[in-house]
Parts: sequence; structure tokens; C-alpha cells
Amino acid sequence: MSNNEFNNEFNNEFNNEFNNKFNNLDELNLIINIRIFQRNRKKMITLIEDLEQIEDFNFKKVNKYLKKKLCCNSTIKTNKKTNKKYIQLQGNHGDKIKDYLINVYNIDNDSIIIHG
Repeated sequence: MSNNEFNNEFNNEFNNEFNNKFNNLDELNLIINIRIFQRNRKKMITLIEDLEQIEDFNFKKVNKYLKKKLCCNSTIKTNKKTNKKYIQLQGNHGDKIKDYLINVYNIDNDSIIIHG
């Protein structure tokens, strides 16, 4: 067995093991931002951004579920600068949304950042 054959075989085995451990490299860089803004003195708005990183994420189904579960109005909007979709909810629901994403989509607690 020549040196090149050995290196090729070693690289193939290493790549297979690496791919088995990390099937999707996007899971390593997954960060979801939840932003809470004050609209009036009493009224708040919650934005959930970067949800497109989750595989098979359906904005309409999640939006409808959150409307019913949190008893608030919400909409799906698109950022004009980045063309990314986000969900806008009426009220301060940052902790509830974080718990929902952790339980349903198995996202790490450290991957979800609440701003505001």
C-alpha cells in the first residue's frame, strides 16, 4: 500500500466519522434572536428572527399555533434589507417562545438570545 492510498483511505474514514457526528453543520451555528420592543408606555412587541435556519420550518403553522397559545395577534413579515422572514407578536412573550422552541424544535438554550 503506497503512502497516497493510505492517506486517501484515512481521509475517507475521517470524513465518514465526521459526517456521522455532525450531519448538519448549520446546527452548530444556529442562533435565533428574540427581540422585545416597547411600542407605547404599556404595549410591547416581540420579534422572532432567524427562524429560517431551522430545517422544515413552516411559518404559517407556527404563527397560527402561537396566536392561539399566547392569545395575541401576530403576523409574518419580511425584512426589506435582508429579505428574511420574521414573526411579530403583540405583547411580551420572550420566555414563552424560548420554551416553545426548546421543547418543539430541540434547540439548545444557548442558541436562543432574548434582546430587550
